[in-house]
Amino acid sequence: MADFHFLRPLWLLLLLAALLLPLILRRFHLSDSGWSKIIPARLLRPMISQSGADGTPRKSPVWPAVAAVVVLAIALAGPSWRQAPTPLQQQDDSLVIVLDLSLSMLATDVEPDRLTVAKRKIRDILRAREGALTALVVYAGDAHVVTPLTDDRNTIEGMLDVLEPVIMPATGNRTDLGIQRGLELLEQGAPGKGRMLLIADEVGERYRKRITDNLGASRFALSTLTVGTAEGGPIPLARQGFIKENGDIVIARADPDGMARLARRNNGSSHGLTITDDDILALELRPIDSADWRDSDRDLTVKRWQDDGYWLLWLAAPLALIGWRRGAMVV
Repeated sequence: MADFHFLRPLWLLLLLAALLLPLILRRFHLSDSGWSKIIPARLLRPMISQSGADGTPRKSPVWPAVAAVVVLAIALAGPSWRQAPTPLQQQDDSLVIVLDLSLSMLATDVEPDRLTVAKRKIRDILRAREGALTALVVYAGDAHVVTPLTDDRNTIEGMLDVLEPVIMPATGNRTDLGIQRGLELLEQGAPGKGRMLLIADEVGERYRKRITDNLGASRFALSTLTVGTAEGGPIPLARQGFIKENGDIVIARADPDGMARLARRNNGSSHGLTITDDDILALELRPIDSADWRDSDRDLTVKRWQDDGYWLLWLAAPLALIGWRRGAMVV
């Protein structure tokens, strides 16, 4: 038993409840809990009396209830003293993130700008997908693969800082090319259920049908994450002021409705980018949101401590039944 330990020791704090339970039960039995306003005294008295009909004292429910709480606290804490080999499994969930890297992503309608908050969100997604396969594609006038499908989030995070519209060979907003490159990555061997996530402010109307046609012949869904606001904002350029057209400052507006329609047409979901994880949860981007698992390709195993707390349930069950019979579990 030198290796005996608890996997979840904080559950032992439940033992404090075992110390308080006798006081709670005593308070409960000394009061009528307000039933005297509803039930006549002659009917209520036998129900709350500490004695039976023949005058003999009723058996206290305290100790069975206390014992049940103690046993359950130890069981929940996860007593363990042995290890066993467990096959490693990988999540059957491949995700390609397609990021808009056009000039409109520099708009300042969100602080500090759309591209910065999009990069932060990608880091959050990678953190939530630890161990799952993720790839990154960027596009402007053309599209490029930043990283292929990998379970090493550091590889993608290391590239995010250098991603700026100025590094793109051609300006523009060819979302269809970005989706096409993402589709190629998935078709090249994405295990299990593959999908794409488009992070952008809007998609040109002329490209939406082409995107839907390309995805319609595949098994992959497309979800969208809209960054920016419908009110829009100006697009600043370093040492050049704001982008202008015909002398007027260009206001880049996001199109969340159009992004949502594109996602619905391609069996996906849509959400606005948030500073919390609400969007990640809503789009079910975490690997644990998928029920598809597969064994490791290399048949790897790892030794893990076994939780033997469930054996104590055989002892807790009869104690809980006794406590229930005597009214303790109602309290």
